[in-house]
Amino acid sequence: MSEQQRAHELLVPVDTRGQDTSDDGAATTYPVPRIVLVVPLVVLGAFPLILLRFGTAPIADPDTLWHVAAGRELWSTWQFAGPDHLARFTQLPFVYHQWLPEILIAGANAVAGLPGVAWLFSAMLLGFVVALYLLCRGEGGILAAMLATITGWIGAGGSLSPRPQVFGFILLAVSLGAWLRTERDGRIRWWLILLTWLWACVHGTWLYGVGLAALFGLGMALDRKAGRRFVLRVAGLATALVAVAMLTPVGPQLVAAPLAVSRVSGFILEWKPTSITDPHAAATLLMGLVVMVAWVRGGSRVSWSRILLWGAGVGSALLYARTIAIGAILLAPLFAEVLQRWLPERAVPRRWELRTLGAATVASLVLAAVLVPATARSPGDVPSSFDARLAALPQGTVIWNVDALGGWLLYAHPNTTPTMDTRAEVYGPDYVRAYVRATSGFPGWQETVAATGARYAIVSEDGPLLEGLRREQGWTTVASEAPYVLLKAP
Repeated sequence: MSEQQRAHELLVPVDTRGQDTSDDGAATTYPVPRIVLVVPLVVLGAFPLILLRFGTAPIADPDTLWHVAAGRELWSTWQFAGPDHLARFTQLPFVYHQWLPEILIAGANAVAGLPGVAWLFSAMLLGFVVALYLLCRGEGGILAAMLATITGWIGAGGSLSPRPQVFGFILLAVSLGAWLRTERDGRIRWWLILLTWLWACVHGTWLYGVGLAALFGLGMALDRKAGRRFVLRVAGLATALVAVAMLTPVGPQLVAAPLAVSRVSGFILEWKPTSITDPHAAATLLMGLVVMVAWVRGGSRVSWSRILLWGAGVGSALLYARTIAIGAILLAPLFAEVLQRWLPERAVPRRWELRTLGAATVASLVLAAVLVPATARSPGDVPSSFDARLAALPQGTVIWNVDALGGWLLYAHPNTTPTMDTRAEVYGPDYVRAYVRATSGFPGWQETVAATGARYAIVSEDGPLLEGLRREQGWTTVASEAPYVLLKAP
């Protein structure tokens, strides 16, 4: 059989790069078993299908539903900043700095309800994994890239929910891949300006795109890979990235949006310092540790750009629970690079790799569309048994509520007025502080609750406010669904 016929017969061509040297010094080749060549493709094809379990689950993130409500508001008003019209007790203007994903999420909900939102999240999750894989694939072979992708996915897992930030993570992976290529060939990717404009319409992580420009510009200057002219061009690019971000529909207010969050970050769990016992942090820091050990033991010189990237990745993972995912993305390609040193390369054709990844992604999206009508029909982690009672309340009824349920009330029960949701920055630090103290049963909680005019309350069954309302003020239990209790004022 000719070599051409053999190539057509085999699904994956045989890798003939394995060599042995005979006594006379001649190099002979031996075939690598086909199963060894197929294994990477099987792993690559299986991963998008495994993600179905996560992408088709009920919508349980407390932020997702207020993003739907915000998208609805945008569809009707097209006002990207100004007084908040979603909730009565907000104190500060609301800036729709995540307006594009919110419109998409609201559109998916308008077309297919919560199953449509769940399907969109499946697509977002697949987009993130594919972007992370391609980023890592630029630094290693299929197996190394898959191992790094899986570890990076675990590291970022705490932030992978149906929220606009996932789009931001995808664009961060694309931007990082562009800068890693710039480090190799010295060519600046000016299309990052357009990418950053889109990114600034998506999520506040666009600032990391500016940070990457500064990081690689400094690193390449320290490595003496770039002269003064190159550094000036990178500085010009970084300036352009900031300027173009202010040309979104939100305008210059976009740059100040992170400051509003910083004023209330002390009350938000995901802005607390990272705990190294967190499994997502552990996976991310493990990547950083392996990379550092490989660099130290490898003995070869490591570029300043990669050292700075490693520092940014580890620093992000340690800074806040919210930024662990950023650290995972920044460290994943470095992890793939060092893994490749310990893994053999296999001659898997690029076309089969891309076909496998593409087919598995399409199959996963089709299966998600089939599954979500049954698996994501109702929101998760909310007291759905309260629906009938809440729907019967008069328009504008104020409900003192657990903040995690605020988005659900805004989405599912617009006839009610929640006293809090997870957009803490819009309520302002003073209101949030009073709310937290009241929820914790601190002195003065009676005045705080009374000031809202709440006639109903949804509180935690094990929280101090439940007994306070019942014993001191005579509120009665209307319904209960663990871990929540619905109360009515006397």
